[in-house]
Amino acid sequence: MPADSASSEKSAESSAAPVGGQLKACDFRATVKGRDAAELEGEGQFVGSSDASQPSLYIFVAGKDRLTVLASDGEFPTAVTYSHGKRSYSTRGDDGIDADTDGDGATFDASAFGLAGEVEVSGAVDCEKQK
Repeated sequence: MPADSASSEKSAESSAAPVGGQLKACDFRATVKGRDAAELEGEGQFVGSSDASQPSLYIFVAGKDRLTVLASDGEFPTAVTYSHGKRSYSTRGDDGIDADTDGDGATFDASAFGLAGEVEVSGAVDCEKQK
């Protein structure tokens, strides 16, 4: 990937922060089992929402892999989505997902479903406040 694409992708993610929201650096560790099996580890970010009508997000992107944890105590259900290239998987319900809406972190161990079938996604997100 050219350097310009990576920097524009990163700035696009940063600009997704809701007005009045917060950003935090996070360490992601996750295992995906099934058709699109992967071991994911690295830095991502928490994008906090100051509006109960929008979920807070934990986001990790590496190559073709994207893992998002939606943390909500409002209108949206807490959920995990995993994408590998054009294939995407989402959890149904919030069983097995504990995601803090204030950005303290998340843990998950759940089945996610998509057109390509089912995957098992488990892992943890640990965040720290940006200085």
